[in-house]
Amino acid sequence: MNKWTRYVNCRERPAVRLFCFPYAGGGAALYHRWSSKLPDEIEVHPIQYPGHSDRMAEGLITNVEEMVDGVLEALCSSFIEVPYSLFGYSMGALIAFETAREMRRRCMPLPSHLFLAARRAPDIEVEAPALHKLPDADFLREIGRFEGTPEGFFREPSLVAMLLPVLRADFELCESYRFRSEEPLDAPIVVMSGVSDGSAPPASMDRWKGQTASDFESKIYPGGHFFLKLNEDEILRQVEARLLRESTSAI
Repeated sequence: MNKWTRYVNCRERPAVRLFCFPYAGGGAALYHRWSSKLPDEIEVHPIQYPGHSDRMAEGLITNVEEMVDGVLEALCSSFIEVPYSLFGYSMGALIAFETAREMRRRCMPLPSHLFLAARRAPDIEVEAPALHKLPDADFLREIGRFEGTPEGFFREPSLVAMLLPVLRADFELCESYRFRSEEPLDAPIVVMSGVSDGSAPPASMDRWKGQTASDFESKIYPGGHFFLKLNEDEILRQVEARLLRESTSAI
């Protein structure tokens, strides 16, 4: 295990590896149950960002390019000698997408699938204030509107003080991102959205189709921005079916 991955239940002969990228403020623990819920053919590698959870002693990263460089250091050739896919949620979808594009620039093998959830297509520009620059009280109020913070979070000053810099850094990473037009990826993209997600509504997810020269599929689930919490088992069934179908066809 390297410092970028956690909760890896290493398989003797995995058919595919699945690298999972958390949302803003989140850590690898978001995916810690996936290894036990997916079959042995799928080896799950949850990504742990610097400055998050048990990496809090490390400096936070506030731009996509630096984050991608770190991820690619971790995804060494020994990890991608078998087929692999990327799953990203919200901020994680952005990082997963740019990781795949950087891999193409470096002539590395591309993922067999990109699963991108709760993040609007990267070429959609939204005029909105930079939340990460707001005063603490205003920033926390805006964060609360996403309805993803744990119950009681705002009533625990010590917890707020610990996580506030992490959230600010992650929002700065997302808000400073500027899309650069390139050729579509030669990898299938599956997007997932919450029917009532105001920040990444299904229509904005459909624009991801322009980023692939391969297959595209859009799945819509009940819930808002954090629909993963309500639909994890169904999402895993969808991921499993696609990964195993792909690995079988590659034999």
